[in-house]
This record gives sequence, structure tokens and C-alpha cells, in this order.
Amino acid sequence: MRTVRFLLFVTLAVGVLALGFPRQAQAYSWGTVTVDANGYLSWPTSVAVDTDGDPMISYGYDEYPNGDLKFAICDRSVSANGNCDQAGDWSTITVDSQGSIGESSIAVDANRNPMISYFDDTIPYDGDLKFAVCDRLASMNGNCNQIGDWDTLTVEAQGDVGWYLDITVDSAGSPMISYADMTDYPDWDLKFAACDRSGSVHGNCDQVGDWTTTTVEAAGNVGVYTSIAVDGDDNPMISYLDGGNDDLKFAFCDRSASASGECDQPGDWNTVGVDSQGHVGYWTSIVTRDQGDPMISYQGDGELKFAICVRAASINGNCDQTADWNTVSVETAQLVEDTSIAVNASGDPMIAYGRWYYQDSDLVFTACDRSASTTGDCDEQGDWSAETVDTLGDVGYTASIAVDGNSYPMISYHHLGDDDLKFAIGSLVPATPTPPAATETATAVPPLTATLTATAQATSVTTASPTPVVTGTPTRTPTSEAFPGASPTPTEVSTPAAAPPTGAGGPPSSRFPWWAFLVASGLAATGVAGLVILKRSQG
Repeated sequence: MRTVRFLLFVTLAVGVLALGFPRQAQAYSWGTVTVDANGYLSWPTSVAVDTDGDPMISYGYDEYPNGDLKFAICDRSVSANGNCDQAGDWSTITVDSQGSIGESSIAVDANRNPMISYFDDTIPYDGDLKFAVCDRLASMNGNCNQIGDWDTLTVEAQGDVGWYLDITVDSAGSPMISYADMTDYPDWDLKFAACDRSGSVHGNCDQVGDWTTTTVEAAGNVGVYTSIAVDGDDNPMISYLDGGNDDLKFAFCDRSASASGECDQPGDWNTVGVDSQGHVGYWTSIVTRDQGDPMISYQGDGELKFAICVRAASINGNCDQTADWNTVSVETAQLVEDTSIAVNASGDPMIAYGRWYYQDSDLVFTACDRSASTTGDCDEQGDWSAETVDTLGDVGYTASIAVDGNSYPMISYHHLGDDDLKFAIGSLVPATPTPPAATETATAVPPLTATLTATAQATSVTTASPTPVVTGTPTRTPTSEAFPGASPTPTEVSTPAAAPPTGAGGPPSSRFPWWAFLVASGLAATGVAGLVILKRSQG
């Protein structure tokens, strides 16, 4: 009897442990490829996709003491498999090699023209905010992959500006940039820069006079981990970290109420704290769905978190009250970093992020189907399911995600061990048909063997399919001294080079979740069998 009781105890312990990890639902078939293997890749990557479904990536090439801004593009119409998962599908070019280039962010307008905001750190403690644009119609090959295709300029050079930047474009193709000003370090300011293309000198925002800049918030240590998006009325929204309080914050400007219509005055902006529970607001990424509802992915106390505001239900209609927001912990079982969020045509949020194991990191993807969400807003843990995209080496850093018109997620990321730029694309796996239900035969007293088998099978299925509990804008990582509660910077681990996979992703993460569920299932079946034996022996 002691053996039976022991089996029951182990079953319960392993089952509880397994349920603390997210369910790994492999809904996508993933192709991954190394885009640039020249080494010395600096951490930040950023991906965008044009109206033809062609992915474009901005990233840095860092060979001390210099750093270059680079650009990669894949024309899917001529790619080998039509999904850019072969190294030969990509072309890369150096956009700016003057000085020391840091992080970057990329956006694409409706005419498929890429625009990049980036940080120039040539002079320490005197960084500049810069901008690059390419007119694809005027480019040599139509793909912006020649040096002469690009125009660059310095947007702001006053002080130490351009940190933690992000870029978006409105419906007219006018770029907007969020960034941090650390001139008065350790105090940081949140800033905003915009260019009205219709009023710019050459129509492409390549002149300093085309731009306006303003301080959005300067109260304390704010403006870190910024991310920017616009709603259907081209109103800009910014998510960011209040480093002084370790809070997630949100800023909104109603252009119709702005004096100039450009949100270029501090008074044009409203700011609000979204989440103040613990150390939250790191690696923020923002996107809007239909009706202009903002959705934010971020890290808080090591967890992947998600925040959403339904504007139609918000107090003032612009999400500027804390009560307007709902937040949820999506993944809680492992340390998370570098979140990036995108949305598909159905308004379903998708998040790419790194799952850190203290020795290396995996690239993970999680998504929520609104139609299956309890509230329709993806604000409960069970609404989300995750799958591991890449585990080969130390991957998952500075993940950035975009979604094409067919709802295919595309992710750029950094292989830290090899210092390579990588890319992943997902396509939906066809649903497995549900087998017809077995016909049950009633028996007055089933044999003991049949009882044990049926009970074990039922328990195994239930245990192996728990409710999903799943625990997106690359930036520089602040030191833990500057921002208490920040995740420590991972130690770089040299990883032998490996050929990147070009087919579907294999089984989910091999470190714990999938085999834990199998073990839990097997032990559950054994435990139930033991329970039946115990009860019969006592009877």
C-alpha cells in the first residue's frame, strides 16, 4: 500500500509542476534562416513587411570602435520557396557607416518605401537621433539594396538623444518617432519627433527642417523602452517605462485637438500609468487593432505581460485613465525578455519574445485568437497559446515581429553565440481532423483490466491538454543599478555554428514543458490504476 500511496503523491507533484508552464500549441510551421552571417551583429533588430508581403530588416553591424546601420530585404516573388527561408533569398546593404551606429527601428509606408530611425553614438554621452529613407521607385533595383538608394539625415543632435527609439508611419506615409533624451542623466525624458511628408522639402523627410520634436514627459526617469503606433485617425500612441517607479506608462495625442495638428507641443499629450504592480514596463511594444484599441506587450518581474484598452469602453475615449486598462500575465514560468507585438487582419495579437534559461535563450511565439477569447480581448491567461520557434544555440534576443496580409508572422532576431542575424516565418499548420467518437458498449460490471485502461486513457488525455497558461521593440538593456528590477544582461555563450533549419519547426521546447506533460500523463494513469487497486483491496 505504501507503493501505491507513493505513486499517487508523485503523480500530484509532477502534475502541479507541469501546469506551471505554458502549453506549447504548435499551430504554425516555422522556417528559419540565417540572413547575415558576417558576425559582429549588434543586438537590436527590427522587421517590417510591405503590402506585397516582402520582409525588410534594419540592424547594426558592430566592429569596435565603429558600427554600421544595415538593411536586409527579401523579394518573396523570386524567393526559392516563396517564404524567404533560404539565405539566397536575401540581399543586404550598409545604409550608414559614418561613426558608431546603435539601435534602429524600421517601418514601411503604403508605397513600400522603408524608413529607419536609428541612434548615432559616435560621441559618447552626446548621441544623435538619425533617419534614413529609400524611395523604391527611384532605387536602382527597386529593392533599396544599393548604397545610393538611401538618404540619411540627423533629426536631432541637441544633447544626448535617440535612445530606446521606435518608428511608425501614418496613413499618409509620414514618419513618427518615439525616443528617450538622457542629456540630464540619470533623469530621462520621453520625446517625440514627426515629419509631415506633404510639407517636406523633397517629399521624403530628408531635410532637418522637415522635422519637429517635442518633449512628451519629463517628470523623473521616463522614456525608456519606448514603442509607438498610430490608430485609424493617425493619432500617435506611445508605451514606455517609468524607470523611477518601475511602472508601465502610456501616452496619447489627439491630433484633432492639437494646436498644429502635429502633436508637437507638450500640452498635446496625455499620459497615464497602465501597470504599477511590481517591476513592470520593460521591453514594451505597442500596436493597435480595429477601433484604435491599443495593445501592449511588456516584461514585468520576469514575466511576459499584456495590456489592452478598449477605447469604446474607456472613460474619455482615449485610454488616459488607469481604470481603462486590463492587464494579464501571459507567461510566468520562465524569465522573458525582448518582447515585440503585432496584430493580424482579424485583430488577433501575436507576440515574439526570448525565453531565457540563464545559459541561453529560445525564440518563442505566442498568440491569442480573439474569437475564442473569453471576453474577446485576450485579457485572460487561458486565451493564449505559445510555441517555440528556434532553440538552436543562444537565440531569441531582440526579437521583432511583423505580420503580412495573409496573417503569416515574420520574426527577425539575433543569434548571440554566432552574432548572426536570423529570420523566421510561420505558416498555419492544417488542423487535424477530429476522429469520430468511439461507440460505448454498456456492461453491468466491466472487467478490472478494462476499467483500468479506460480510466488511465481518460486521465492521460485530460492531463496532457491543460488550459493554456503562457507566460515584442528591441532596445538597449539598462543596468540594474539604473533600473531596479531590470532583468540582468545575459552572459554571452559561444555556440558552435549550426545549419539553420529550413522546414517546419519540430517539437516544442525540449527543456521542460512537453516532456513534463508526458511524464505527468503517464504518472497520472499509474496513479489512477493504483487508486483502483487500493480501493478494491480495501473493499
